[in-house]
Amino acid sequence: MASRFRVLLVSIALALCLLALMLVTLTPSPVDQPFAQLLERVISELHERGLPQFIGYNKIEFGANILMFVPIGFLTTLLVPSRFAWTAIIISPLLSSALEGAQLVFLPARYASVLDIVANSTGGFIGAAIAALLRIAVNHRDRLLLEDIRAGRRKA
Repeated sequence: MASRFRVLLVSIALALCLLALMLVTLTPSPVDQPFAQLLERVISELHERGLPQFIGYNKIEFGANILMFVPIGFLTTLLVPSRFAWTAIIISPLLSSALEGAQLVFLPARYASVLDIVANSTGGFIGAAIAALLRIAVNHRDRLLLEDIRAGRRKA
């Protein structure tokens, strides 16, 4: 059973992540627009220093979209009871689709993209998988600890 403090902490972290996500995705113009020339220069410099040429802005943006949703999947999975952990796998694509839909309908300077939904969903899935594995590891540790206590090898 989850402690109230843990639920509160995870809820606050998830709320902050969602707020940051909305600030990044629902601003009238793309957040990287003011830095477009700088980004291109940095990528060019990285290519000169050995970064493979096939890794350009689009691939870096795709990777950033994945990373942006990892905390969403992770925190959602930690927030719900274990038996409902699968809901995090549904929430990421739904949230991403809603954000892309809002960009399409309300933000003409933004570009709604199916690839963004794929990247965001992938990030959510990765975060959910990490949280699920963490839960499994903690539950296994707790079972071993309880066995040791019951067997008298450790004190409670």
